[in-house]
Amino acid sequence: MAIQVAIDDSNRGQEDQPAFILAGFLATAPNWMHFSDDWQDELDREPSISLLKASEAINLKKNFAGWTEQERDARLLSFVAIIRQYTFASVHTSLAKRSFERVFSGYTGALKKMYAEATVALITRVMHFAKKNKMRQSFEYIFDEGIMSPNQLRDMHREATERLKGYARLIKKFRHDTDDNFYPLQAADLFAGYYRERLVAESEGRIFQSFVLDALMTIPHIDGTISDHQLEYVKRGIDERNNSLKPRRH
Repeated sequence: MAIQVAIDDSNRGQEDQPAFILAGFLATAPNWMHFSDDWQDELDREPSISLLKASEAINLKKNFAGWTEQERDARLLSFVAIIRQYTFASVHTSLAKRSFERVFSGYTGALKKMYAEATVALITRVMHFAKKNKMRQSFEYIFDEGIMSPNQLRDMHREATERLKGYARLIKKFRHDTDDNFYPLQAADLFAGYYRERLVAESEGRIFQSFVLDALMTIPHIDGTISDHQLEYVKRGIDERNNSLKPRRH
């Protein structure tokens, strides 16, 4: 039974932001089907919501215009209850732009962009989680279509399978979808948006308190935060791989 990992980012244009964040949830394909039925019922409940987006909820705009913070939180906790019922783990990765540019200064190709390293880091942590829990199912990664282009997604699949050779057979495929077609992406957006709010608050010396994020964090969590040390480790591995591919002089 395949595991589907729904992944979204926290904000468009993240390459120009201080950090790049991806987040999402893991569930079996059948569970996501049941999830979507319950999610639609919650969207339809009065006052109805056409599509759940974290930015609208956090800023009380569009679908949440005119709501109080208490009303919003109560409604979002109903959505979180559905997420908790059908998923068995959450995952997130965050990559600081300053650290990335320091370590990979001068690199070309995919390593000019943060999304590449963030994506591979997230996949790596999920597959290590799978190994630790002795999971043998195949994994399908579903990304919101706005995160990267189809060609970039294809390149990321190749990069992930090359770096994680021991897990290559378990990484079934990467694909795009939309949050109005594949509802788990709305859940991923909710988590990514609230996680970003917490990181931004911490970077500004503020305390971020949210019943919604607290509830989301009760789900078993795979922490994919990328430290400076990990970036240096990845850089050494990439350099060693590239050097091994260079033709030797005789």
